[in-house]
Amino acid sequence: MNDNYLQRRHWYVDHLSRVTVTEDLLRTDPRSKVVLAEAGMGKSTLLEQLSGMPNYAFCAARKLTLAPDPSQILGDADTIVIDALDEVSARWEAAR
Repeated sequence: MNDNYLQRRHWYVDHLSRVTVTEDLLRTDPRSKVVLAEAGMGKSTLLEQLSGMPNYAFCAARKLTLAPDPSQILGDADTIVIDALDEVSARWEAAR
């Protein structure tokens, strides 16, 4: 990572307690994660950085929903990083 990169702090709720963590936890903790934030807060940038890690594959949610065989997106990776989940659900709601 760039020497000028400023790590963000994140938080999650675990058994009703708020836990603050650095981005290092996102890279090392094997649990599934959902990243939520307001538009423009850097979710896509963060997820793209995670996808650069070994065994991670990056995919936009729209591409995943349209893929005839989603397993091909995963390839040899163990973990798929899905971006823009909120945008897909918003489009589906608007189409109804």
